[in-house]
Amino acid sequence: MDQQSPVLQILIVEDNAGDMALIQDYLRDEFPNIQIVPARNYTQALAALKTLQSPDLILLDLSLPDNSGEDLVNGIISNCGECPVIVLTGMRDKQFGMKTLSMGISDYLLKDELTASQLHKSILYSIERNRIYNELKYSEQKYRSLFELSPTPMWVFDVETLRFLSVNEAAIRHYGYSEEEFLQATLADIRPKEDLGILEDATKEMKSNAEFQKAFARHLKKDNSIIFVDIHSNQIEFAGRKARLVLATDVTAKVKAERDLKLMESVIINTTDTVMITEARPYGKEDLGIVYVNDAFTNMTGYTREEVLRKTPRILQGLKTDPIELERMQKAIAALQPFETEVINYKKNGDEYWVNIAIAPVTDEKGVCTHWIAIEKDVTDRKKEDQRVTKAIINAQEEERTQVGYELHDNVNQILVGSILALGMTKQSPSETTAWVAKARGYISDAINEIRKLSHQLAPASFEEQSLQDVMVNLVNKMNVNDQLLPVLNLDALQQEFISDDIQLNLYRILQEQLNNIVKYSKATQLELSVYQSPSEVSMRIFDNGVGFDPSVTKGIGLNNIRRRIESFAGTFKLHTSPGAGCEIIATIPLNGQKTS
Repeated sequence: MDQQSPVLQILIVEDNAGDMALIQDYLRDEFPNIQIVPARNYTQALAALKTLQSPDLILLDLSLPDNSGEDLVNGIISNCGECPVIVLTGMRDKQFGMKTLSMGISDYLLKDELTASQLHKSILYSIERNRIYNELKYSEQKYRSLFELSPTPMWVFDVETLRFLSVNEAAIRHYGYSEEEFLQATLADIRPKEDLGILEDATKEMKSNAEFQKAFARHLKKDNSIIFVDIHSNQIEFAGRKARLVLATDVTAKVKAERDLKLMESVIINTTDTVMITEARPYGKEDLGIVYVNDAFTNMTGYTREEVLRKTPRILQGLKTDPIELERMQKAIAALQPFETEVINYKKNGDEYWVNIAIAPVTDEKGVCTHWIAIEKDVTDRKKEDQRVTKAIINAQEEERTQVGYELHDNVNQILVGSILALGMTKQSPSETTAWVAKARGYISDAINEIRKLSHQLAPASFEEQSLQDVMVNLVNKMNVNDQLLPVLNLDALQQEFISDDIQLNLYRILQEQLNNIVKYSKATQLELSVYQSPSEVSMRIFDNGVGFDPSVTKGIGLNNIRRRIESFAGTFKLHTSPGAGCEIIATIPLNGQKTS
C-alpha cells in the first residue's frame, strides 16, 4: 500500500494496554495510510461504531471488562453493519475463537502467535472476502468474471438437488475434476461416504436458513485424497433456481499442523524426561528466559511452573556446576549448535543432582533462532555407580603399583649383592670387575628411575618458595624439548592459601603426566594451559593440537593415572579427543576435597 492509497480505518477493541500498543505498531508497519480508533471496552466500541458509521475492519478481543464471549460477539456483529470482524484470542479461548466463525466473524488469530505479517494478510483477506460476498449478495451476474478469476475454488449448486450448476477454474484445478464431471455430480460425490450424514444435516440447515453460512468439511478430490476445507456460502438466484454460492478454502495444511502440535504436546507432557523451552532473547537480554516446562521438570527440580517462567536456567546452577562446561554451552548457543553435557544442578530445596542436558535450537521459516529446547535426564545414580567402580579400580591399580615397586626394590638389592661380590668376593680380573661394575651401575640407575616414576617421588620445588603458577611455567619450559611446542598460558593469580599442599602437588603431577604424554606421542606444535580458581574449586585445562586418538581404543596408563589422581580428591575428569583433532583434558578439584585413596 503506497502513500496515495485510501486511508484504512480500523477499530481496535482491546482492554490490555500492552496488546493495544503492539497491535498498533503492527498495523502502522504494514499500512502507511491508516486511521486507528482504539476502544478499551464494549461501551466505547458501540459509541465508536455510531460515530464511524462503518469502519473498514474491527479487531476484537474476546474478553472485555463489560462484556465477553458470545454476547460480546453478537453485540458487535449486530452493530457493525457489513464491516468484517477479526477476533484476537488467547490460547485458552482457541476453541471459542473457532466457534466464532459460524457466528459471522471473518477470521480469528491467536495472540501468542500473532505477527505483523500474519495480521496484514488476515486483514487484507477479510476485507477482500467481505467485499466479494457483499457484492455477490446483490448481483450474481455482475460479478461473474470475479467468480471465474478467483484463485480460491468456488461453485454454485442447486439447494434442492445439491447438483453443481457452475464451477470456477480454481475448483477444477484444485479438485482434479473436469467441468463436465463437476456439472454431472452433486455435493455428495465430493464427500467421503462416512460424512454423508453430516451433509444431510447441513442441507436441512441450508434450506431453512437463507443467510450467509460458514462450515468446516472434508472433501474428496478426484484422486481419492481427502482435504479439509472452510466453507463460506450465501443464497443467490442462479438461472431462475434457488442456489447457493460457495467459496471453499483448503485448510488441510493448517489442520495437520494443529494435529501434529497436539501430538507433540501430548508427548512432551507425558515423557519422563524433563523438557524445558526457552526464548532466544527475551526482553532484549542475552540470558535465555524459560517459557515452558513439563511435569517431569517440576517433579525433578521441585520448582513450580510459575516459579521458573521467564526466569533464566541459571536458577538451577550452583557452586559445583562446572563453569567450563557452562562456557562450552554458551559457545554452542552463540554458534546455534546442538550441545550435550553432564553437570551438577540444584533442586529448589538445595539438593545436588547430576543431570544430562541435551539442547537444540528451534528456528522459524526464515532460519532465525527463536527458542531453545532442552531435554534433561537425572543421572545421579549412574554417576554414583561410576564413582564406586572407579574407586575400586584405583585401589586395585594402587596395589599393583605397590607390588611392582617391591619387585623393583628386590631387583636393586640383587644387583647390589652382585656388585659387592664382583668388587671383593670373586676372583675375576680387574678389567672384568670394572666392566661388571659399570653394567651394574646402569642397572641400578634404571631401576631407581623406574621406582621414582612409579611412586611419583620426583617432587617440584617447595610451593612455599615458589607460586604454583611459577612451578607450572618452569615445568612447561623444562619439558618443552627443542622448543617444539608453542605454549599459550592463561594462569589465574591463584590464592594458594585456600589450596592445600596436596591439591597443589596433585595439579603439578597431572600437568607433569600429560606434558610427558604430549611430548612423547602427540606430535603437537601448540600447547594451551589454563588454570582457574573459584570460591569452591580449582580447574585446569590442558590442550594440544596433536594427532589425538580414539579413547575407546587407546587406554593409556598416563591418562588412567591422571583420572585416578583427580577422582581421589572427589574431582571430575573430562577428556575430549579424536584422531586428528588434538586432545583436551579438564581437571576440576573441589577446594574442600579430601583425598580418598
